[in-house]
Amino acid sequence: MFKSLAETILKLQSQNTMLKNQNCILNANLSNLTEKVDGLEENLKLLSSQPKESPKPPTKLIKTFALAVASTISAPESQITFMRAASLANSEDARKSNVIIKNIDLSEEAIEKAEFASKIAKDCGTSTPSVFRIPHPAKGPPIVRPAFKSKEEARTVLTKFNSIKASIQGCLNASPRPDLSKPELEKYRQSWKTVIQKNNEAGQTIYTVRNLEVVKVVYRENQEPWPWGKKHSIPENF
Repeated sequence: MFKSLAETILKLQSQNTMLKNQNCILNANLSNLTEKVDGLEENLKLLSSQPKESPKPPTKLIKTFALAVASTISAPESQITFMRAASLANSEDARKSNVIIKNIDLSEEAIEKAEFASKIAKDCGTSTPSVFRIPHPAKGPPIVRPAFKSKEEARTVLTKFNSIKASIQGCLNASPRPDLSKPELEKYRQSWKTVIQKNNEAGQTIYTVRNLEVVKVVYRENQEPWPWGKKHSIPENF
């Protein structure tokens, strides 16, 4: 537990550092914007000294507008908004490096030891992930979230997990899925409902879900589609 807490703290510190760096970049861009507006003012002064056919915007108005924009962007409330937006982007990127595994048949102590995660990493050829247990109100097997170093590693585990899970203690009946936001999860479940319906009708594994969309499984030439056990619906906690 302490190990997971320490890793969580380190991850938060890393995200905080990224936010600070992005804030510095925003301030630098703001300075560049102010300089460009000042340059625009000088150009307008030169143009105003020449004969002109139509009236030009007053330079004082241009500068006043630029200062108003700069003042708004640099206000604490706006800085917080930028930081929240950056934090949201970071969290979305972080989710792509995670995998959600349901129906793990292990005790809480065994999950904390994370030996199953080391075996998953070894069999899939990835780094050993940090493991977090996700609380959920419904009774049933625990849900865990292995956090990998990259989205490529997470994608590898999602692809290979079902073919290796029988050899991993506590994972025989486990099922993986991407770490999704609530709207994405709703789309994911709806896509799987469609896949189940289509595969039930075909009696074979013809369709699957990729990037939240229903797609056809690509088989080699002359390869028979995988068998499909008829399903009535997906579990509510899928």
